[in-house]
Amino acid sequence: MQPFSYARSTYGRLLPPIELPFSYGAMEQLGLSMESDVTRMPDKPGPPPPPKVAYTYFGQFIVHDLTRDDTPLFQNPLPEPDAVLNHRTPFLDLDSLYGRGPFSEDSDLYEADGASLKVGIVKTEHGQTFDVPLDPSTSQPLLADDRNNENIIIRQIHAIFLKLHNLAVAELRGSVPDPELFEKVRQRVRWQYQWLVRHDYLAKICNPDIYDELINKGNTRIDWGNRFAIPVEFARAAARFGHSMVRDTYDLNRAKLEFPVRKIFEEAHKPKELDPALAIDWRRFTRDPAHSIDTAIVSALFHLSPKSICLFVASSSPTDPNALPVRTLYRGIEMKIPTGETVAAWLDASAVLTERPPKDDYDPFKALRELQLVGRTPLWYYILLEAELNEKGRLLGAVGSRLVAEVIEGSLHADPDSIITQLQHDPKWRPELWSSAGGKVRIDRFQQLTAVVGLPDPHIAQFGR
Repeated sequence: MQPFSYARSTYGRLLPPIELPFSYGAMEQLGLSMESDVTRMPDKPGPPPPPKVAYTYFGQFIVHDLTRDDTPLFQNPLPEPDAVLNHRTPFLDLDSLYGRGPFSEDSDLYEADGASLKVGIVKTEHGQTFDVPLDPSTSQPLLADDRNNENIIIRQIHAIFLKLHNLAVAELRGSVPDPELFEKVRQRVRWQYQWLVRHDYLAKICNPDIYDELINKGNTRIDWGNRFAIPVEFARAAARFGHSMVRDTYDLNRAKLEFPVRKIFEEAHKPKELDPALAIDWRRFTRDPAHSIDTAIVSALFHLSPKSICLFVASSSPTDPNALPVRTLYRGIEMKIPTGETVAAWLDASAVLTERPPKDDYDPFKALRELQLVGRTPLWYYILLEAELNEKGRLLGAVGSRLVAEVIEGSLHADPDSIITQLQHDPKWRPELWSSAGGKVRIDRFQQLTAVVGLPDPHIAQFGR
């Protein structure tokens, strides 16, 4: 199966546009029906539980690296995908971290040596840097992509990769000529990041059978050829499944328990360094589960501030509504994204989403029935409902898993400088070992990444125990 349309610097389509588009009124009602701080499923997810909270925001970091669409809502006439510029490259190349490099208009992201990235000066009480740098003239975060200041969690993930880059600079300096140092370091960090995305993130959020078939066995369903571009079915639907994983509160560390997600956003928007008291205990964040992947979205995402909206949906003209689920469904209308059932029939004919009778006041098809949408479900809602019904909210279902993994795998194969080239040359290839307090170690999981860069530090690490 080949994509319907393609444009490398803009967006593409996997399938033709929907012939009978959804109405804004129906999408508003469907979106508003999703508001709930707890899952509606009668049985708690698990075992296994949903992915850990760190993967909610690592996933957001990944999506920010692949796609950025700054078009406002309610354009007239509605644009076609090939008319919408993707302000990020369609590759996992960390351009959201590096910008255009140290000798470009993004030089303010870099130290004077032309190789190291600037990091924040604020430290934990035990001397560990954990924040991004600030613009000296505005005191705003200095980032290649300002969406990575959407909340204090993704902001600290961005800082982790700044620190990883500088760790690689320290390790390679002296063994690599200075003119080549930055490119060697960037390549090493990109490969490590791609390895984590492919072998940790996707493994955590995808159905294991789908993951094994796509990643381990290489049995993909989409033949991209030389036509890879980020499809709107991913950018405006599937990639946004993480909205359902957002919790209403987070235990940041042992002193900041049940910290409201509303403040997670508000604290990021203050023009200053982060409060050291908000430093994340990453051992806890890689242990505690996220909200289940389902059709329940926490209330805080229905009451976003205009500043949050501007970053959250990358719109330069934030307008009503301020409910993120409604905005996401509206985005699907703009691009005439086909129904979940249509995508399922094209991508995985064995995937089934069967209406079920209510149980103990749990009626997962109620909103769809009332809006006469059974059998023609918006793709984003379909992916969440599929995870809820078929995976009990623990993982993406078959269609969601295939769509997310096929696009990410397609991106890696389309990039001639990705780890795929290394693996094709040597199937046993692995990213280089990293220096740590305990010696040389591999980074195969997100938790190991945080440990290698010194977060949590030895004092904070005990918080999660």
